[in-house]
Amino acid sequence: MERLFEDLSESYAEWRTWRQEREARASLGRMSNYALKDIGIDRSEIVGIVRHKGQGRKQGFNSKHANPGG
Repeated sequence: MERLFEDLSESYAEWRTWRQEREARASLGRMSNYALKDIGIDRSEIVGIVRHKGQGRKQGFNSKHANPGG
């Protein structure tokens, strides 16, 4: 019985992760190319960014332009 509970908990966690990733891809996908560029994301990067939660990703823009006044 305990193993069944563990399996169900794991399946639920996987389903939640899948659902959150799907929602994030959809939200980013609805953004214009201009808005995506503004936050440093190219449309072709959406799936990878969501799947890997942006870890190990270099910024998609030149950092000296991120703060033009400073």
